[in-house]
Amino acid sequence: VPFAVTKDEAEKLLKKWCDENKNRSEAKHLREKIKELKGYYLPYEMVRGPVSCNVSKAGEAASFSADGYVNDEFVSCSSQLDNRVLDCMEPYNLDELQEFDFSYVAGQSIKISNIDEEETKKRLNSETSENYRGGFEKLWGTRALTIASEVDTVINIPVLLPAYYIVDKNINAAVNGQTG
Repeated sequence: VPFAVTKDEAEKLLKKWCDENKNRSEAKHLREKIKELKGYYLPYEMVRGPVSCNVSKAGEAASFSADGYVNDEFVSCSSQLDNRVLDCMEPYNLDELQEFDFSYVAGQSIKISNIDEEETKKRLNSETSENYRGGFEKLWGTRALTIASEVDTVINIPVLLPAYYIVDKNINAAVNGQTG
């Protein structure tokens, strides 16, 4: 997925967030770090396959099983960046997905994949559980749920996704390099 947001645009988006959240200590600290924003292609796996979920309500022994299908779930394959922050900057527009060409990454920084298959699977299952959480909470009428998902990966495609990122001891911030 090529970059569609410039660094200047990404900086403006972060400044806007800081303005909208000026009473938060994170906003003040982030504003001081905005010039450190850097663009990267981040390693992900795009996954498709059936999923099974086991849902239980706190304090009850009964559980509920549900099956579904994960279609184009992106899982970060880098331990260098906070996965929770990366999840917040999704989704990406898959209509812009293109076959890899070295010209897209020329002059760009690329983070390398550095987590093993087991950690990738753990992240996938955790993210899938969170994606289903809203529906299960509505169905059960409570947030006190434990959701355990297991994705049977049928298709697994490595992809590089564009992002702007700031890593600081106190603050991590990300801007989607495609959609802003």
